[in-house]
Amino acid sequence: MTLTQIQHSMAVNLISNLWLIKLFLPKMLELNDGHIVNIASLAGFFPLRNSTDYCAAKSGSIHAMNQLRMDHMKTNVKFTAVCPFFVRTGMITGINPPGSISAETLVSRAISGIRENKEVIMVPGLFRFMKFIQDLAPTYLMRSLVKVAPKGGDEDKEADKFIGQKMSEKIK
Repeated sequence: MTLTQIQHSMAVNLISNLWLIKLFLPKMLELNDGHIVNIASLAGFFPLRNSTDYCAAKSGSIHAMNQLRMDHMKTNVKFTAVCPFFVRTGMITGINPPGSISAETLVSRAISGIRENKEVIMVPGLFRFMKFIQDLAPTYLMRSLVKVAPKGGDEDKEADKFIGQKMSEKIK
C-alpha cells in the first residue's frame, strides 16, 4: 500500500467523520440536544486480514465517539458508533463472507439502537459476546485460538480474496 492510499483511507474513514462532527457539534451543544451517529465497523475492534489502515481508521473512529461521549457527558448530546460486520455493498464485491448482512438490516438495527440511546451498536449482536471474550482473554490465548483454527478452509480463501474497495492513486 502506498502512502497516498493510506492517507486516502484515513481521510475517508476517520478524518471526514471528525470534520463533520466539528461542523455540527457546536450547534448541538448550543441547543443542548442532538445525536451524532458514526458508521464505524467491527474492524475497529477485531483484526481483519490485509486491512491494517482500515482497522486503524475504524478503531480511531470508535475511540473518537468514546472521547466525545466523555467530553460532553453533562449535556443532552448523544454519541453512537454503529459497528457492522460485512455489509453487502460494493466494498465486498467478490467475496461472500458468512454472516454478512444487507444494508437494510444494518439500517434497521442501527435505528433501533439509536432510539434506545445505545453507545455502540454491533451488528450482528453476537459480536458483543466475542468482544467480551476478547477483552477477558489474554493475548497469548487469542493467538493460540487463531493458530489452532483449521487452515485452508473457505474462510481463508474468502479472506485472501478480500482487497477492499479499489482506491485511486489520484486524490484531490
